[in-house]
Amino acid sequence: MHRIYRYRRGFGLLLLIAATCSAQQLRNRDYDDTPGHYGSIEWPLRRQHLLAGHYNGNIQVTVDRTDCPAATADLRLDATKGRPESRHYTLSYTCLSGKDPDSRKRTVTLRSTWWIDEIAGSCLILEREPDAARNPPLAYPLYGFRINENTHSKAVTGILLSQDGSDCQSGGASEYVDKTLKRVR
Repeated sequence: MHRIYRYRRGFGLLLLIAATCSAQQLRNRDYDDTPGHYGSIEWPLRRQHLLAGHYNGNIQVTVDRTDCPAATADLRLDATKGRPESRHYTLSYTCLSGKDPDSRKRTVTLRSTWWIDEIAGSCLILEREPDAARNPPLAYPLYGFRINENTHSKAVTGILLSQDGSDCQSGGASEYVDKTLKRVR
């Protein structure tokens, strides 16, 4: 009698494990559903390489806001799947308006690294170029972009980056309403 009871319990445990494993496989592997205070992580490391590409649009230059409140921008993001050290960007911009008429004639190019901040939602952070004069070199956010992913099958633009200050802490201030970068295919 005890032997049959043990087999039933073992068989029940096996069924429970099989059901749990199949439920885990049904979850979307692109999202990190780790429970936490901020919800699921939409851009975990295994998915960040999907942001790599070419983006065009308008930004507000954060260094000299009054000198260049609007600029056309070209952003290139590089990333290799599973390798955080491969995340680099090249941002080129030309001022459209501002106090200095000469600023509209030159193109500025910045290069450094990027990363994703998931604390306040999905935020693409472009780091400043490291300051070699400091020891150790100081790197801190230069631009922050909210990542808006359009998953609709008929969407023209799959990913839209909306500028939100230097680290996505401006709360979508009105000065950034038209400052977006659209992915170029």
